[in-house]
Amino acid sequence: MTRTDRCRRPAIACLLAAVLLTLAAPALLAQANDAAQRQYVLAYRLLQRKQDAEADKAFETFLNRWPNDEKKADALYYRALIAYQKGDPVAASRHLDAAGDTAIVPDHMVHLLKAEIRLGLKQPKEAIKSLEQIAVDKLGDDMRARVLYRRGSTYYALQNFAAAETNFDQAAKPTSAIQGHALLALGQVRKVLKKNDEAVASFKKAAEMNNASVSPEAAFLAGELSYKSGKHAQAIALFRTVVTKYQSSRRFGQAATGIMWAQLASKQYQDVIQSRRQFNDALTGGDRVTAVYVAAAAHQQQGQNEEAVTLLKSIQLSARNTSLDELVLWRLARGQYHLEQFDDMSKTVQELNTRHAKSRYLAEVEYLRASSLAIRGKNSEADARLSEVITKGQSHPYYSKALLQRAKVRENEKLLEQAAADYTLYLKLFGETKDPGVAVAALRLTELRSRLSGFKEAVEAARQLLAQENLDPAVEQEAMFRLAGALRETKQYDEAYDAYDALLKKYPQNKHANRALAWRGLLLMAKNRPDAAVPDLTKAAQSGALDASLGAKVWRMIALRQRQTHDDKRAAAALAELEKLIGVNELTTKEMIWLGRYHLRAGAPRQTLHYVRPLIKSATAPKPVKSEAVLLSANATRELGDLPSAITLYQEVIAIGGGGEKEAQLELARTLVESKRFEEAHAAFESLYRANNTPTPIVAASMFESAVMWRDVARQWADASDPVKAKEANGKARELLVPLVVLHIEHKDKLSPLLQKGLIELAEVDLLLDRAKDAAKWYTELSEKFEKEVYGTYGKAMAAALDNRRGDAVFLLRKLREQEMDKDLTARVRDALKRLESAG
Repeated sequence: MTRTDRCRRPAIACLLAAVLLTLAAPALLAQANDAAQRQYVLAYRLLQRKQDAEADKAFETFLNRWPNDEKKADALYYRALIAYQKGDPVAASRHLDAAGDTAIVPDHMVHLLKAEIRLGLKQPKEAIKSLEQIAVDKLGDDMRARVLYRRGSTYYALQNFAAAETNFDQAAKPTSAIQGHALLALGQVRKVLKKNDEAVASFKKAAEMNNASVSPEAAFLAGELSYKSGKHAQAIALFRTVVTKYQSSRRFGQAATGIMWAQLASKQYQDVIQSRRQFNDALTGGDRVTAVYVAAAAHQQQGQNEEAVTLLKSIQLSARNTSLDELVLWRLARGQYHLEQFDDMSKTVQELNTRHAKSRYLAEVEYLRASSLAIRGKNSEADARLSEVITKGQSHPYYSKALLQRAKVRENEKLLEQAAADYTLYLKLFGETKDPGVAVAALRLTELRSRLSGFKEAVEAARQLLAQENLDPAVEQEAMFRLAGALRETKQYDEAYDAYDALLKKYPQNKHANRALAWRGLLLMAKNRPDAAVPDLTKAAQSGALDASLGAKVWRMIALRQRQTHDDKRAAAALAELEKLIGVNELTTKEMIWLGRYHLRAGAPRQTLHYVRPLIKSATAPKPVKSEAVLLSANATRELGDLPSAITLYQEVIAIGGGGEKEAQLELARTLVESKRFEEAHAAFESLYRANNTPTPIVAASMFESAVMWRDVARQWADASDPVKAKEANGKARELLVPLVVLHIEHKDKLSPLLQKGLIELAEVDLLLDRAKDAAKWYTELSEKFEKEVYGTYGKAMAAALDNRRGDAVFLLRKLREQEMDKDLTARVRDALKRLESAG
């Protein structure tokens, strides 16, 4: 079907239906009271029933018997319509030409049918005359759209594209049954007129109508135009409309491969590969071959030549004698070149030469063949082949690459003078261009001049290169980077910093920007300017463009600074990045210990174990390091609920004797309490507070926690209805709490809030031991020593309660309830208030 045929189809398909729907005439039927009228109505109703042959005979009978009836022209019109529907435009034309003016059928229907008949007779010029006679302004929206659409398609057939555009545009404006077709046709004619943006807009409107006969075609054509215009994202979206909404459309396969072509053009290589997997089972024939080719191209663009070659070989036979054959062979040769499958490449190049002797890719594969010799170390053969390309002159598309490649070959052969001559010629011919080889040539030439002289000569050579006028920006930024590196290697750190700084200011987007940022940041750290260094280091590190060695230096410095500023979360993240680059075993001892502590505080004990285990296993770790590592491992193990293993590890810390024994002893005691091994816990606590009366936090904590443990034991005996043992346990608690609060009260600032809690525990124990006066004394001391704290207010309230001043106690507790307190004191306030209020 031609484009013109597609433009005509909606009007032709709906013509008869439109006639029969619009010409129902109640007045006509009401007058069916004579023979002529009855015959006419019979014929008309047969036509409505789509009994065309019987209708035609009935109209013929009507005309034969009543040749002068006022509806003669109408009957001839219907006979013409029936003939046209049967595919006989000659008979249709004969009937309509004899018709004259109709009485019932509107003029626009007569002109429209006449135009259809003329088109059937291949007389578009006559057809347009009939169509132009129709006064479209007097028609309803639907019929007006049909007529305008017909005019547009006829003008299109006459190649009067401007007139076709005007009529299609007008046909598309009213809401009608063919609005989508009109928009589609409008887009097609605008495409012919090179009005691509307007064409896409028309196609998109048609696509948005969700009409299965129009939308997939429109979306595909809009995507096709968008792709050719370089608007790849828009093309993908339009093609995706077809594949997601109209899977049965004839455009499905082309739309699917269209998505892949657009993704390839916009360098979305992974998306191409994913699309091929997504669509593969739904594609057949040439579309499947195309999808495989585009996926292969995407792999190749990512340097995945093995995958590309495998895919290309799978379609090599299927692509033969198609437009893809040349492309498949070219990419296959390239892939084989990069995989160093040089014998296979030679065969592929021969096929390309044989089947596509005028291929535009032959020059490239000729160069690749020469280059392959250089890769294999066949330098003399490579030199000869490259020289063949070079002797063809600058008109050869790979002349410059061959010249550069030959220079490298001669350099490898230690023919330094000849290599320098090639680099010099290259720069003379292409030094003013944006050819990417310019930087290579200039810098290799610089390298040759100073290869054997070390970094000092490299500095001089780079400066000489940078002194040239009108230096290509690509060469200049490369030379600036090399200069900075050479200065750094010669320990000229201030000059190196200035060189990196100058490069980044002049060329902030240069290809070495991230490495330059990294080195500038490291040099700033060396100059003791960490606040200026961190932004450089962070940006460089987060780019992902640094090699492992430099990246490790950068992340380590970032982490160090963040630890210095107590930004622990970011420090941990930086060290995690460092670990990715070098592995956990290459972290420093301090880094591992710090990470172990951080993750334990953060509630990630498994991560703590990850970092401290290498230190525990180390045969060379100093005692203090191993002691802390085992202690952290014990704490993490306890957090994970493995109390027996934690106990063993705490005992190991004590045995190591690296400085963490007291902390380990305290944690051991706590773990024994958790394990309900109270006698052992008591011994562990006792070893701490008996050995040292100095009011340290650890000594005070051991006394307090041991007392709390005995209070818990007392409660258990009380619950078991054994008051004697409960009293004994409370007595042991009191024996610890009294010296805690009496001996250590002078150091209340150092030991807060442990002393406050000790006074509360002591008062409660004395109440249980029927020592109410002593309890009141402890509450009073609490209120006096800590009068400005919530603990002081609590002591005052409880002292009032014991003094039978219930109202004062309730008042203070209610006031206290409104303040911020820890969970333990909050519970005590709640319980005390409940008791006092219920007692009132």
